Amino acid sequence: MLGILDRHSRNEGRSGGQYYEYEFAVDLDLVANVVSDFEGLALPRQVVELTESIE
Repeated sequence: MLGILDRHSRNEGRSGGQYYEYEFAVDLDLVANVVSDFEGLALPRQVVELTESIE
């Protein structure tokens, strides 16, 4: 999975804490097509809706 996701470290201070945000480093449509080939793996509803709106 190297190269598919970009990870960004976030630090919101004491009250917000430290966490990571992830985003796709490649086109979301490409990821959806590859993942749809995996049996038994369901995409989140928001991803399905987003890829359908792009088409």
